[in-house]
Amino acid sequence: MIGDVVELQRYPIGDLDSPLVAHCRESLRAQGAVKLDGFIRADAVEQMVADARAVAAQGYANDATHNAFLEDCLHRFLNLTLRAWVLVLDSLGSSVAEMVDEHASLIDAVVEGDAEKASALARQHITDFENDFRAALGNPAFRSSVDRQRNSGI
Repeated sequence: MIGDVVELQRYPIGDLDSPLVAHCRESLRAQGAVKLDGFIRADAVEQMVADARAVAAQGYANDATHNAFLEDCLHRFLNLTLRAWVLVLDSLGSSVAEMVDEHASLIDAVVEGDAEKASALARQHITDFENDFRAALGNPAFRSSVDRQRNSGI
């Protein structure tokens, strides 16, 4: 039962109209996380630690930091960006080769540890792409092509 794990006396999460739940919702909205000290009962934490230690040797260790929420956002943004990029690819002022060269220069700056150069290259790459993208969207030939696709059910 949930009461075996969660400290329900201190955190009555079953009352969805409570100030606690309102606080949690606001914290999630504003900061993407909620911190509730002592939310998990001490005896439950001890059991979880014991369970984790029992299987730790079978686990995978990685020193990288990880945030599942950020990762999900980045995957969604990548998906949307790729869809938009494919949509306007033929109308862009920059060639794919130029864009790849920009990425290579950016990666080189990161590998060299030159944060200032990497930042400037990333900013310029994004600005150039945005300008090319907006120009492609404003191109009447591009718009009529998209309208034809939309009307054909593609």
